[in-house]
Amino acid sequence: MSSATEKDAQAPKPTQPLPCPVTHPAFTIKSILAAVPAYTSLVLYDTHSHIDESLLPSSFQPVTDVSKPPTRDVTRDERVLTVLNGWKNVRKVNLMSSNDTSMRRNRYLAYLPDPSNRLVIGYGVHPWYAARLETTVDAKTLVSQYLDSHPHDHSEHPFMGEIGLDKVAFHPETKEKYDWDQQFQTFKDLMRIAKEKDLCVSAHMVKTCSVLLECWKRWEDDGKLPRALVIHSYGGSNETLNDFFRIKSARERVLISFSSLINARSPTKLYNNIQATPDECIIIESDTHDHREVEKCMLEIFEIVRKVKGWTIMQAQEILWKNSIRAFGGESWEQVKKDAPDGGVPIVSEPVADQSDVDEDWVVVNGSHDL
Repeated sequence: MSSATEKDAQAPKPTQPLPCPVTHPAFTIKSILAAVPAYTSLVLYDTHSHIDESLLPSSFQPVTDVSKPPTRDVTRDERVLTVLNGWKNVRKVNLMSSNDTSMRRNRYLAYLPDPSNRLVIGYGVHPWYAARLETTVDAKTLVSQYLDSHPHDHSEHPFMGEIGLDKVAFHPETKEKYDWDQQFQTFKDLMRIAKEKDLCVSAHMVKTCSVLLECWKRWEDDGKLPRALVIHSYGGSNETLNDFFRIKSARERVLISFSSLINARSPTKLYNNIQATPDECIIIESDTHDHREVEKCMLEIFEIVRKVKGWTIMQAQEILWKNSIRAFGGESWEQVKKDAPDGGVPIVSEPVADQSDVDEDWVVVNGSHDL
């Protein structure tokens, strides 16, 4: 953790979750999404994104040499900073790496001259790429090289991500499922590095959370638990969540992240899983590949989580920020709130009818403050 003290990183006392499953027909995910306010001045941490793909054009390929800092493209840097400065609510974003290409791009962004350090970089190999890296070295060697070359004077430490396991996805050309043995070996290798380097892990787990649960029990017995592990866009069962959080070490180190982009496709499951996740173990993400969608996606999932949990706007910001920095590090809640416009007190507009315009329409209608 870079600047937050242990006290700063403690989430407020959890509230009691509402009963599961959903019994109130008027209180649904769809109704929440239909009336997301156009906030300004929120303090949000997007813990999982792939926006390197839109911040840098596909034609831009930074030099692979990891022994020295990448050569800067001033014009390109200015364009990226313009994007970051245009966000009204998102103060920090995690960038995931999936393969060698995205690790090169994210390493370039790690050296971005941004005084606010809004981009936090992850290095890893996604399970879809575990058996098809376009390099001559294996995943653990490749990821270690990038982690070791991360700028040491950067105030934000890197993390391990995106890694994980997937029993459902298949190769788009061969139509065959990705090789399980290769996935599992790569996952174990990278988890070992995360433990050795004391890194948080952002994990993709599709139909494999029960496998992760068994792994967790073995890691605990062997004294090899990671600093923290985030299951991103969690889509597993309510029962698996309950099984996880019966384990004391999991409740202390495992965080569950939700996104509207993925999880709102199954609204009842999303509702139940938010309720089943302890307050101190929940965070949010955009999971988008498009920087133009970051604010819209984050406002949606922020509103969903806070309403399902029964939190005020200020409570939700504080709990989610503190949970995020407990895993990934970053400025304390007190510091980031102090630095935010309006002291972290959001301005709330009327609900936006067309949600596709949320990130472009920031006209304050009534100027009210919902505390």
